[in-house]
Amino acid sequence: MKILLIVVIGLLLFATVRMLLYSKKSREGEPIGLVHEQLAKCPLKKNCVSSELEESSQYKVEPLAFTDLEGQQSWIRLRNILIDLGGVISRDDGQYMALTFTSQILGFVDDVECRLDKTHKKVRIRSASRVGYYDFSANRNRIERIRQIFDNLEFTE
Repeated sequence: MKILLIVVIGLLLFATVRMLLYSKKSREGEPIGLVHEQLAKCPLKKNCVSSELEESSQYKVEPLAFTDLEGQQSWIRLRNILIDLGGVISRDDGQYMALTFTSQILGFVDDVECRLDKTHKKVRIRSASRVGYYDFSANRNRIERIRQIFDNLEFTE
């Protein structure tokens, strides 16, 4: 019984140390940025979603649609939504915005990037974890929460 307890404690300690190291690693770096005037493609990992992907991709999310002529009011509204949800802006030039979101428990960092597409009256959006493979749908859920708030504000303004 003692040996089993020691093994369990050892495994828990190992898992905790590994998670803390991943968390520390996720705080390094920065968002990818635009690639050929588009958001970067998602790597083949389940911790990334993007609206710049083909319809058949499992990592696809729909872009945010806006109704104001140039999208500037919608951009400001989106910026405020992202800040209210805990995003920390590292770049915003009015056409491209990069933010980080940090998980409360272990401090994992995810990148959210947005690109204003005036031609199609859309905001293209990408959310990705910096480390790991699975994110338990955190990035997809984040984008859908952003969409829900954005769409509701769009109709009330």
